[in-house]
Amino acid sequence: MRFPIVTFLYAFPAIVLAIPATQQSTNALSLPSPASGDISLPPKPSSPVLQITCDANRYGQNLRVPSCQNAAKQILTSDLDMKFADRTGVVSYDISLPYRIQSSDGLCYIQLVLKEGAVSGNTTSTLFGVAAITLIQQCAVKYGYGGSVSQIGGDNNLEVIVSSYKPNVKCNRAPSPPWRSTVTIFAEMTATKNSEIFGPAGRPDVDVSLPFYLKASDNRATVKISSNGGVATSSWYAIWEAVNSIAYMCITRHSKGAGRATKIGTPGNINVEFFDRTPVLSQVNETAENLPAVMGGLVASIDDSGTPVNQAMDPSEVTVIYGNGSVLTLWEPGSAGSVLAGNA
Repeated sequence: MRFPIVTFLYAFPAIVLAIPATQQSTNALSLPSPASGDISLPPKPSSPVLQITCDANRYGQNLRVPSCQNAAKQILTSDLDMKFADRTGVVSYDISLPYRIQSSDGLCYIQLVLKEGAVSGNTTSTLFGVAAITLIQQCAVKYGYGGSVSQIGGDNNLEVIVSSYKPNVKCNRAPSPPWRSTVTIFAEMTATKNSEIFGPAGRPDVDVSLPFYLKASDNRATVKISSNGGVATSSWYAIWEAVNSIAYMCITRHSKGAGRATKIGTPGNINVEFFDRTPVLSQVNETAENLPAVMGGLVASIDDSGTPVNQAMDPSEVTVIYGNGSVLTLWEPGSAGSVLAGNA
């Protein structure tokens, strides 16, 4: 009698490993193909022991190893200690969470997450890269599974996930915004996981009125969130996943153009489109003359006429309250994310 793969996976839901970390540079390490076997690297005696779990149920099976390798190659090597924290919290950070690096085909991603109970975590990109590479080798190459790894070094409050993903993204030949401008969108946009109702303005049951725009403060990178009609239930996290996918699949540092993601939310009628709002202009200087409004060093949100919308008067609040009741956080111009958001 032949058993379906799901029976095997539920009978053996996870493979747990303990692997000594190495000091190998992520830029120098060449990952093998699935048929080429293990990477033999001498462990560094003082390195942390990586705690690896290969779990097809949570992180996917039949991962495309070259896709995961492609994602891993994008991790830079640096021994600079960086602090990671959730962008919606009160803890300061160098890099906001969620933080995800995705393959150019979108089928595999590597993501840093906080360990349960932690509010922030410190590590270096080198340690992050070593953990990701080891995880890919032990789970994706050997078993075809995704997985997670903890005890990656630093303060050990962070874990690394490698997982499969199925993006509904199509790149196009429209001009793409600069990568630096693109990063400001997905690095600091809202990414909460609670469900909200997206739909046409004026409906009492709608939390987020569509179309909705996210705009980089340099007036280049712009995301339009729209609907094919009617309302849909989604989360800002799902929107963020789509934005991140377009960025890594279409824009990146070697641009293939702009792009569009579809079939988001339930019943799948939300679309996300990334484009360059002013492709014929040079990079816009962030000054009071060419930004619509500046308050205490914070960029205020605007509508298409250039009018600020219900600005919060205390700059320490760092928020703008829209007419539909939604509250969005803004960031300092020149920081990792200076994002204008609203219904344009």
